Amino acid sequence: FRDQEWSGIAWAMAVCKVEHRPLFDAIATAAIRRPTPLQERFLANFAWACAVFEKADGPLLELITVPSQSKITEFAPSSLASVTRSLWVMTYSDDLSTFLLPGSSRG
Repeated sequence: FRDQEWSGIAWAMAVCKVEHRPLFDAIATAAIRRPTPLQERFLANFAWACAVFEKADGPLLELITVPSQSKITEFAPSSLASVTRSLWVMTYSDDLSTFLLPGSSRG
């Protein structure tokens, strides 16, 4: 599968309100193991799909946050807004300013 196909599956499940955690975890695990970087659109769409169910932890949260932090300055505004909103909806427990401004220290 390509990034678009994986995120399309997650997106369709979210639209239909079909929560199948093992499938979401399998998509996240497969994506984390990929040798090539994930596409920005995949991260934004997958984050949105997870946010529909208002939770993400373990491999889902790792998939969304780790690659996003290293590429955040390169995101298009729409992708940045989607990932940020999705993390907020999922009640991301860390300080969002730390996510949005990697390398910044908490004051």
